[in-house]
Amino acid sequence: MGKLIYMDNQGREIVVPLGPDAPVVSLGRATDCTIRSNRKSVSRRHAEFRYANGIYEVIDLKSSNGTYLIVDDNRQPVSPRVSLKNEDEVWCGDFILHFEDEEVYEEIALEALEEDSNPTQYDGVQVGFGAEPVSYTHLRAHET
Repeated sequence: MGKLIYMDNQGREIVVPLGPDAPVVSLGRATDCTIRSNRKSVSRRHAEFRYANGIYEVIDLKSSNGTYLIVDDNRQPVSPRVSLKNEDEVWCGDFILHFEDEEVYEEIALEALEEDSNPTQYDGVQVGFGAEPVSYTHLRAHET
């Protein structure tokens, strides 16, 4: 399952699921958008995030200020759609979201389990083997 993560106006982290149970997430100023923003740089119907057949993508809906994927610290325009991968950063105008694919972390944890032989616990859940617990931060550092 994928998820879109952003900060609301009060600085709270908001997580919105994207996947088989929620295949379309809309973003814009319109009241019927899944993610609503009152920022002037965000169009009424700015972008959609979609999931289909194991592929995540972002689609710009001909927004005024554009939708961008950050690649190597450069803003690449989404025109009209771009596939998303784990830890992608997306800008809709000046509204920033992060995309995470939980399956990537699960695969890394499974690989760690296969490599070692001594189970350890992380937050009460066995995710790796070895003398030290395997945290998600540690797993991300070893992502291929």
